[in-house]
Amino acid sequence: MWIRGQKRDCLINANDICIYEIDYDGKKEFEFRNYGFGDDYYILGNYSSKEKALKVLDKIHEALLSDLEMNLDVFQMPQDNEV
Repeated sequence: MWIRGQKRDCLINANDICIYEIDYDGKKEFEFRNYGFGDDYYILGNYSSKEKALKVLDKIHEALLSDLEMNLDVFQMPQDNEV
């Protein structure tokens, strides 16, 4: 599935994406990552809560399920305030 990053700076043909919990000086964020070669990865989006990140994952799941009906080629990662 093609996914365009939240910052609109990358377009990735993602086979595997994962949510990672990151702690920035006591502030937690939840980051969508797509791994490339070796330890390289692209950050597709950041969300302020696990609940928001899971909602985005649900949207990606729904897009995959309805791909044939909607002819969806690219999923745009929403901004944190849009979730």
